[in-house]
Amino acid sequence: MREIDGRIPVLGMGRRGDLFVPTGVNRDRLWLHYHYLPTADHLDEERWHIPPFVWMMEALETCHTLTEVERLLHDVQRTDGMMLWAVDGTTDEGAIFECGHVEFARRGLVDGWMVGTNHHILSPDPDGGPGDERLSSGGRFARLEEMVAPLAAGRHRGDIVAPLIATLADDDIERRDPSFATVYANVACPATGEIWYTLGGWPAASRGDWQRVPWPWPDDLGTA
Repeated sequence: MREIDGRIPVLGMGRRGDLFVPTGVNRDRLWLHYHYLPTADHLDEERWHIPPFVWMMEALETCHTLTEVERLLHDVQRTDGMMLWAVDGTTDEGAIFECGHVEFARRGLVDGWMVGTNHHILSPDPDGGPGDERLSSGGRFARLEEMVAPLAAGRHRGDIVAPLIATLADDDIERRDPSFATVYANVACPATGEIWYTLGGWPAASRGDWQRVPWPWPDDLGTA
């Protein structure tokens, strides 16, 4: 938890000891998460620019809506590329922003859902494309689509959390390299305040200890 006078309170999720986080939700139910994204554009050195993880905290503490997130992307450059997931839990609106240092493109929901990994969909990939081999960015994207589509279409009965966790822990999605693996994972619905998180285990999604995180603002949702 982070609360600063004059700013929106934030619940951040990442690794223990992190001052800035790549995943978080604020009291207004704005959920943000980012992955690294290769980029070919260049910083304007005359303008303010900050690392993506610092940009994330600035957004969580100052933005109420996706429109405000988009405005901040326009106003503040990033020192690296960023694939940004954004969900407004008050409206069920969602988007993925494919961000360079300066430029960005917004990808909206299609039939109420979307997925992303570490490559561009709306603009050319500066690394020359994701490839289609297993566990490449493209391969993981295709597997995500395959697993999420039936869930989004309602072809699942019962608790949705377990199949979403199984998706993150899938053999063709989770990173399990000895020196590069998934270290934490989340499943969340900011509209209802339901948040699941795991840290520990190697890799985290399949071997970590998944726990429900209480919504920290009971006056808002009454679910703490």
